[in-house]
Amino acid sequence: MNLVYDFADPISFPDLFTSTNSENDGKWKNSTYDKLIADSKTTSSTAKRWSDLSKAENILLNDAGVIPLYYSTSSALIRTSVKGVIQNRGTWNFKNAYIAN
Repeated sequence: MNLVYDFADPISFPDLFTSTNSENDGKWKNSTYDKLIADSKTTSSTAKRWSDLSKAENILLNDAGVIPLYYSTSSALIRTSVKGVIQNRGTWNFKNAYIAN
C-alpha cells in the first residue's frame, strides 16, 4: 500500500484502516477503532474529534494494524528569490513559480 494524503485532513489515513474500507488490504479489524473513526466524522467538537483520532491511532499502532516499512521523502534547494513554489502531497509544483526582484 503506497499511501499519500488524498486531501488535507487527518482522517485521510486512519479511514483507510476501518474494517469496511476496501483499501484495508490486511483485513485488520477492531470495532473500537471503527467506532472512534466514525465518531470523529460526526462530532461538532474539534477537541473530541482530535481525541477520537488520537485514540484510534494508538489502537492501530498497538494492534499493529499497519506496519510502516518506510517513509518516502523529497528534498529541493530553492533560492529565496524563487516564489510561488508549492509542495503538495510529497511533490513540488512549479506551475506558478516566478523569480522575485
